[in-house]
Amino acid sequence: MNGYCCQNGHQSFGLNFSMEATGYKVFNDSVHGHITLHPLLVKVVDTPQFQRLRNIKQLGFANYVFPGANNCRYEHSLGTCYLAGKMVEKLLSRESGPRSNEDKFKMTLCVQLAALCHDLGHGPFSHTWERITETWGYDWKHESASIQMFDYLVKENNLHEEFRKYNLGEEEIKIIKELIIGGPDENKKPLLANKDNFFYEIVSNKNTGIDVDRWDYFLRDGLHLNLRITFDYRRLLEFSTILYDDDGLTHINFRDKEMLNLYDMYRVRSALHYAAYRHKVVINIEQITLLKEAHLAPESFSTLTDHVFYDILYSRDERLSAAQQLLQRVLKRDLYKFVGSINFPIAKRLSKKEQKECIEKEKFKVLSKLENDCKGSKFSVEDFYLYLDSTSDPVANVKFYKKTGEETIEKETFENIKNRLAPFPFQLSEDRTAQLLVFCKNQDVKKNQLEKAENFVKQYKTQCIV
Repeated sequence: MNGYCCQNGHQSFGLNFSMEATGYKVFNDSVHGHITLHPLLVKVVDTPQFQRLRNIKQLGFANYVFPGANNCRYEHSLGTCYLAGKMVEKLLSRESGPRSNEDKFKMTLCVQLAALCHDLGHGPFSHTWERITETWGYDWKHESASIQMFDYLVKENNLHEEFRKYNLGEEEIKIIKELIIGGPDENKKPLLANKDNFFYEIVSNKNTGIDVDRWDYFLRDGLHLNLRITFDYRRLLEFSTILYDDDGLTHINFRDKEMLNLYDMYRVRSALHYAAYRHKVVINIEQITLLKEAHLAPESFSTLTDHVFYDILYSRDERLSAAQQLLQRVLKRDLYKFVGSINFPIAKRLSKKEQKECIEKEKFKVLSKLENDCKGSKFSVEDFYLYLDSTSDPVANVKFYKKTGEETIEKETFENIKNRLAPFPFQLSEDRTAQLLVFCKNQDVKKNQLEKAENFVKQYKTQCIV
């Protein structure tokens, strides 16, 4: 295995038999084909906490719009683990400084464990759960929950001894948790040295969003949604390396000529959001299925899956009758009435937090005015907006290098590459627009009330354009 933990499964039958005898396991994945996982990774996979991910859909309620969108967090986690192994292997093969085989093996295993466990904290119907908890007033994020669930998984299944077999102690477990969230908590010193900083960018890249988590779900979601994905992660792997930056830390850098491929990656992300993730019917169903409460402690959370939908639907508890009626509406496709959408501009200078606050204020204003004008009717206002940093160009934060000789490279600036590539085969939008989707909750809404609400939305839309 050359010191690495994950290969693509194309070994001879004799080697595969030998590997299986020592605890390695081959998975036949719908996206990546045959992949082989290290025995410690298999130990983690074969736990109730990880197997729970089989019953959490990757795409939430998107299967009510796209019948094939039934892929789950389990397969995505395996795929992300595989890609993490491939990326570590490529980057370490191009590392200029010395590194022992033992350290290569240990860091590869840590990164793959982080990739495997990065979604342990997802609740029922994936990101829908985060929007549900937000309505309760919780600042709940699946990344933080994944760390709690990882600790719970290791403790409940007595895996500390298994980790120690491969020289992974308490320090390495802390490193794995940092790798899951893409670095240390705010104001904390990183556990990894400056030369190892690039490892933080493999599973969850906070700076650019270019990581193996996204690469896997772009391909996997596109496959199950029957949407053609043109972005090619394999090419990016071939043209990636590690370089120090002005901050004294190592970062993942991509070849200058791959800038257009990276733009295509961001285009794919945007297309998936518009076509599927925030489809108006998906948002509609999310509004109907908002839960009032649930237990978020790891012990209780580890049993919480998409089955909660049918647990409520078929319960004999009379207190759940109102919730059951709402779920019946989903199954009968008797959804909230779509009133219309409102687009309004967002100032470029605003930070992510300020953008979010601006949108929330606008939603509250629309909802208040609507329910005041259409008394007796209940409405829901949801937003669709891809939050960006202060720059409108998503590739601006990416690190690049250029080839200066047969075997020499050096850093290259974003501006220089952009000037060389001009004119672009596309145009970046300078405008930032948030979209508000308005729904009427009333099942028996009167025609004149609905028309009044629709006129309100049209007039409000006109005011925003002006």
